[in-house]
Amino acid sequence: MNLKHICTILLVAMIGSLTFAAAIDDEIDALQKEFKSRYPELREWKKKGVIGETADGYVAFVKSEDANAAKVVNAENSDRTRLYKLLAEKEETTAEKVAERNARRNFRNAEKGEYLREKDGNWRQQK
Repeated sequence: MNLKHICTILLVAMIGSLTFAAAIDDEIDALQKEFKSRYPELREWKKKGVIGETADGYVAFVKSEDANAAKVVNAENSDRTRLYKLLAEKEETTAEKVAERNARRNFRNAEKGEYLREKDGNWRQQK
């Protein structure tokens, strides 16, 4: 293999990785739009005490599943799973670490009265 072939291979690899990174960014942007559109409904269920944030980075039902809230909970958790995987690829880490980081941020930003499920599985209300 000569130098021209090696340079061509490296150029194709670089373009491929840039295209892959751009695709990840596009998907992250699309997910962010989904989160934003779902946020008002998610907030309402949190205010009512039906759902809360968990230490593993997802939302869950505080007491029992509410059929009316199930759609938003399932959509939110599905999108979070995808976002965590994408960010993990981008940051060369694990989806679990990304989820834990998000959980810490959500706990810090929780409003008074919202429910948070600690790592031990117990729910507490934000004061």
